[in-house]
Amino acid sequence: MRHLHERQLLFPALVLLVVAGVLIHGALDRERAARADLGSTDTTAAESVGADQRETSVPVRAPSGPLLSLRGDLEKTPLTYFSDYWAQLASEMGAHLLKVGATGESGLVVEPGLAVTSIVAADALMAVEARSRLKAASRETAETTENVDEATGTATDDDADVEADPWALASSGVRAIDREEGLALVEVDDGLPQFAHGDARGLASGSYVGAVTLDRAGAPSITPGYLVSAAADGSLELSFGPPASGLAAVVDLDGFLVGVTYLAPDGARAMAVDALRRKLDAMVQPEPCRAISVAQLDVGVLDLLGRRGLLIDRVVASAFAPEPSLRAGDVLIEWNGEPVNSVEGFEASYDALEAGQLVRYRVIRGRRTVAGGTVLPDAECRAEAPAVVRLARLGLEVEWRDEADAGGWIVTTVVPDGPAGLAGVAEDDRLLTVDGRAVAAGDSPRARAAVERVDTSDSPVLLSLGRGDRVTLAAITPPGL
Repeated sequence: MRHLHERQLLFPALVLLVVAGVLIHGALDRERAARADLGSTDTTAAESVGADQRETSVPVRAPSGPLLSLRGDLEKTPLTYFSDYWAQLASEMGAHLLKVGATGESGLVVEPGLAVTSIVAADALMAVEARSRLKAASRETAETTENVDEATGTATDDDADVEADPWALASSGVRAIDREEGLALVEVDDGLPQFAHGDARGLASGSYVGAVTLDRAGAPSITPGYLVSAAADGSLELSFGPPASGLAAVVDLDGFLVGVTYLAPDGARAMAVDALRRKLDAMVQPEPCRAISVAQLDVGVLDLLGRRGLLIDRVVASAFAPEPSLRAGDVLIEWNGEPVNSVEGFEASYDALEAGQLVRYRVIRGRRTVAGGTVLPDAECRAEAPAVVRLARLGLEVEWRDEADAGGWIVTTVVPDGPAGLAGVAEDDRLLTVDGRAVAAGDSPRARAAVERVDTSDSPVLLSLGRGDRVTLAAITPPGL
């Protein structure tokens, strides 16, 4: 001992003895527990009590299985059984999603009978509807030919092919589309389940959330992550991006819907439920039709003019007969006898007037002040959508598009098993020539009539088509030849 003390080894030696004693005591305890587990419920264990070594008999229970944790703070912690928890959440929440259209884009029900999805799914639905209408028109045309039975039978088979989409019953029509936002509302069955809504603003930054979507086979999948921030305008910042296609439901750990994320035309979008609701409400509300649109002017322009007014930035010419007296670029300073100072004031005055009413105005045109009057158009004054030219015998539809890079007569709809479809004509092809002659340009009555004559040909037609940066030829044989 003195030797250890002189070498300053006494304290380390004591520490080692204490540690060894603890280890030996623990080993003996485990051995006693193992022997107890091997016994039956009738086995007794001797227990030493104090110095008199009295023995007391206590029952020993057989070992039981592992206990499940009942701690509430662990039940919803993704760090505990992380993968299993998210998989179970995806399976449960996936029942609230649906696939829309033949493309299989994910969507979710926002109210009975309506679901929100991507514009890709809506375009696919409208394409199916357009083909169905074209098939019906082709059938009516075919019934006037000598091969009535054969043409009608073929058309019926084609209808069966189109309706083969397994999700057709879950998505019956498009209610509204907002292409800038990348969202669409589609009509669905009334009985489909809805998500219970949560509040993303009530979640702390860093809270766990997951993006639930459906794959092409209809199986639910989830992308786990966390909420970075929720802005006052309803936009969300998430730790993950949107799905490659369709729309994903963003849910919290309780399965409440707190937002959606998707890929819009201009990039990734993520928004809270209340922001989504506002956008959908705006989509279904009819916009008032105004044939004259105005905008605020810069202060510098107003100072140069020396008058207050609004810029007429758009006039729907087709709403006026024979032509509008107001022009885009005019500065409107007086409308219906009242000065105009704000866009809101002009729109309120416009909406209060009745169709057919003569409205007096004063505008600045160039540097001159011009007074005049115009008859207010009726409610159908929106700029007309491109008129579709239907070539029912050939089984295709085309429309004129004013586009710098890919304008012209564009094939919008093709019946797959119709004459044009069998000849290789595809949607989005650009019609260049018919039998070597250039197609009339523009959406004028004369140009439309020239295109419509293609459908009356009694001999095979050779079409030259632009497809991307290439040109292809299609020889179409009308039915009955």
